[in-house]
Amino acid sequence: MPLVFAGIVPSTPLLLAELSEKRDDSLEALSTAMTTMEQELYLAKPDVCILLSESAATIGDTCTVHTHPDPVASLIHFGNFSKQTPWQGAPDIAAQLLHASYDQHIPVKLESTQILDDESTVILELLGIHIPHIKVLPIGSSLRSIDTNVAIGRLLKDWISSSNKRIAILAAGTLSATHTKDAPFGMMPQSDTFDHDIRHMLQTCNTTAIQSITYPNAQAYHMSLYTPLLMLTGMCQEMDTASYTELAYAVSHGIGFTLGTLSVT
Repeated sequence: MPLVFAGIVPSTPLLLAELSEKRDDSLEALSTAMTTMEQELYLAKPDVCILLSESAATIGDTCTVHTHPDPVASLIHFGNFSKQTPWQGAPDIAAQLLHASYDQHIPVKLESTQILDDESTVILELLGIHIPHIKVLPIGSSLRSIDTNVAIGRLLKDWISSSNKRIAILAAGTLSATHTKDAPFGMMPQSDTFDHDIRHMLQTCNTTAIQSITYPNAQAYHMSLYTPLLMLTGMCQEMDTASYTELAYAVSHGIGFTLGTLSVT
């Protein structure tokens, strides 16, 4: 299977250089670890980078596969109205995934919007600067169905195993966004424990435990990484080995972040 790289990336714009004045020590540690991931991704030499995120979703109970041939990463939502970075899309792969989804009765929708979603934009700004030749394929998770997200992961695994391309997969998102009173969604008292449990599930590659997390629980902690993780678990099921190496964990501005690489065979 030509999956040459897989990882989990914090999707916070606070790591972008344009907002560097807002960094604290925790974000600096994440940024340093991000450099390591960027080097590993570059050395993997992927032809295609599949970006899994919640913000790329457009319909709650359907996975969204973006098909624009010339997507653009824009920082306008983060206050930078001038920077726009062009990328190459992968409409041929999007069409293949859509066709395969029919046979497996997986709800998939093609989306032709040119401007990339915010989380895909952040990932590419952080990790893609030295691999501008790659094709990018954003996939938005279902926001309501655990089964749909797991199924799209299995669909990706099957497609990757039959592809002759070198594939990288990056899942974007955050853990709890409720660590402190000034967090974006206020404070939940068990946020540290929640993050610890998720990280343990990742480090033990316990796909069953991750799939057992309920939507209401993930939503209570405003965990945007939840649905992309479900897609990853679908991809990892029934593989001989899988391991997650956490490169960094940090809490900043009341939000928990994990950064790491996933090895699957």
